[in-house]
Amino acid sequence: MTRSYTERLLARPAPAPSRFRFTARRCRRRCARALAAGRSLDAVARVERVAAIELEALLADGQFQALVAHYAALAALPRAERLARLADVALEVLEHAVEAGELRASMFVLHEHRAEAVAPIGGRVAAAQAGRTHRALAAAPYPRQTGGVLT
Repeated sequence: MTRSYTERLLARPAPAPSRFRFTARRCRRRCARALAAGRSLDAVARVERVAAIELEALLADGQFQALVAHYAALAALPRAERLARLADVALEVLEHAVEAGELRASMFVLHEHRAEAVAPIGGRVAAAQAGRTHRALAAAPYPRQTGGVLT
């Protein structure tokens, strides 16, 4: 017996959920970052959709205070050092995604690897071509307009 298209779709297993999902609201880390950045307790509570009393209780916890201090220390670092740290973390996440079999991450790594391997050669070729073009334009006479026609 031939099944209809809809029956075949319903019989298929559900797709696997995304492996890398942003966390829901009420995240301790997000609250700690916001508080370390100088946002008010009420503003963080509104954004996280929790009562301000809950955040006050959280601030009484020593581990949460250490987390806020950690994010405040990170925010105080120079921009170049923060970017270097982010690049390290991003590389770890990318490695994890590739190991987990994430095809998009694998393709990104391959693309960047090939671009890095070609960049030095491509840069020299582009510079040589730019130099030739510049010399050719400098040597060419300026066009003159005679009777509405450029010569």
